Amino acid sequence: MHFHFSFYSSILLIFFTHGVLFSILLVRKALVENNKPCLWMAGFTVACTLNIVPWMLGHAGWYSLRPYRSILFYFPFQNFFLLGPLIFFYTKALLNPGKHFRKKEWLHFVPATLYLLYTAIMFVTDRFILSRPFFYADGHDRDLDSWYRIAGIVSLSFYLFFSLRYYSVYKKAAVQILSFADTMLFRWVKRYLLALLVIQVLDILFLCLYPAWGSFTSKWWYYFVFSVLFYYVAFNGYTNSIQALFSFRLLKNDSDALILLRSKQVLAFTPVLLLENETEQVIETTQKEDDLCLGDDRQVMLWKDKLLNLLENKEVYKDSEITLSFLARLLQTNASVLSK
Repeated sequence: MHFHFSFYSSILLIFFTHGVLFSILLVRKALVENNKPCLWMAGFTVACTLNIVPWMLGHAGWYSLRPYRSILFYFPFQNFFLLGPLIFFYTKALLNPGKHFRKKEWLHFVPATLYLLYTAIMFVTDRFILSRPFFYADGHDRDLDSWYRIAGIVSLSFYLFFSLRYYSVYKKAAVQILSFADTMLFRWVKRYLLALLVIQVLDILFLCLYPAWGSFTSKWWYYFVFSVLFYYVAFNGYTNSIQALFSFRLLKNDSDALILLRSKQVLAFTPVLLLENETEQVIETTQKEDDLCLGDDRQVMLWKDKLLNLLENKEVYKDSEITLSFLARLLQTNASVLSK
């Protein structure tokens, strides 16, 4: 097999090899430990590994030789519509272990499927119907078209936004239900989302600086940085052992919850929180209760006295696993009022 080992191809080959390795390790971990987040991370790692293939093989000389050239042209190595949904469902599985993947959520993968169908139509048309290049008559790989790259940027940005929204839901629930929320707000989530945001910014920058198809070597530097960042995400995704301490579901579906967040009506919906060591409980929160708690000094002092009395007489602070909901039940209130 022809492979020209240059500086450019060799560097990406290292990341490609490790990407394949981590994909296998993540799948194995997912199966052995029944770890759903690892399965989503494995899919994301595979998509990222395939994403660097055209630049790796291009600098290895495949674009100038047959049949390698046809493989690069007709095989959809870069499916940008996969990256966003995979990282979004990884985030959901990581933060909400009790959440099951529903059939209708396969709709998120329709754009990626349509792009696969599009490449299949190009292959059949050029190879079997016309027996000559039609879609590739200009000698350019359609995976590298500007419109497709822009669509990929929009897609990933969309799912990064909703991943951050989902993290916000988790964070608000954790603050209400756990007294030690600051220690388990998933710094890891913020780090990998930040890494993907850097990828987005660089992708836009390089698209603006080098819009021409032929800027192959110049664009290589983007794929180098992309490889470093996705390697960081894959490696830490494999070694990450942090698990959410509770599962949550909303009375409405996730998309409705995100709409409520956008309108800043977080307190208008009721989360149902399931703790590992506690029975199912419904924590009902209304805006009226919170206004009463915050706006009436007498109410504030009343709750302060009740809480101090509880701490001094029952010494509940000695329990290292004390939760906000447990304190709220002892005070015969809900976690939101006590938190405020």
